[in-house]
Amino acid sequence: MDESHMVSAPNRLRLLGTVELTLDGAPVALGQSRLEELVALLALRPGTPLKRAEIAYHFWPDSSERQARTNVRNLLHKLKKGWPGLEATLAIGHGDVTWRHDATLTVDVQEFVRAAEHAEQRDLPAERALLLAGAVDCYAGDFLPACFADWALAEREQLRTRYGELLEALIDALLERRELEEALRRARQLCDHDPLHEAAYRRLMQIHALRGDRAAALRTYHACASILRKELGVEPSPATQQLHAQLLRHES
Repeated sequence: MDESHMVSAPNRLRLLGTVELTLDGAPVALGQSRLEELVALLALRPGTPLKRAEIAYHFWPDSSERQARTNVRNLLHKLKKGWPGLEATLAIGHGDVTWRHDATLTVDVQEFVRAAEHAEQRDLPAERALLLAGAVDCYAGDFLPACFADWALAEREQLRTRYGELLEALIDALLERRELEEALRRARQLCDHDPLHEAAYRRLMQIHALRGDRAAALRTYHACASILRKELGVEPSPATQQLHAQLLRHES
């Protein structure tokens, strides 16, 4: 599903790049970061019950069992109060909370994962390129960016990695179809996503060379070398230096 659907959906939850809940086309403020984190936890596991005891331990690992249960009850009360029609999305039971499988709320993370799985199952180059582009465009930024809990950091890194892999696959599909301008745009996108990913710079150098712009390819090498020295204190790898040498030979 493309990003335009996310924008137009009257009921949506964004967890990539920002946290934003929209109901009937109007933004709804959840009110506190703990509520946002709880909603994100549930949205990542649709149809799977999250026990109240798990929620209690997640947020209040050092509290007594009685106090933690009270805290969970209060947290869910705040969520119900701030989210009109919550029961259409969450099933809140005495012992657990579940994100409904039939929820009509569009969630960007769920859409990204589904789009990625759909694209990766296709073999025809034209169809694969189109679906990969759609999956890539579902990703609007890091997952739950203001949360630094261990589980959120792990999920964020996993999604970032998946996004980078999709971009690489998309670039390959575009090159197979000789769509050099779009491949160039996506290669730049990959470098922006992970400025220390040396293979991304090599892809960009190769695409510039295929377009006949060796000067741009050489500039890309120097940009890569500069950021590696500045951030990591290392020189480009032999593979990158070899590609640079090939470009210099063709230029002379």
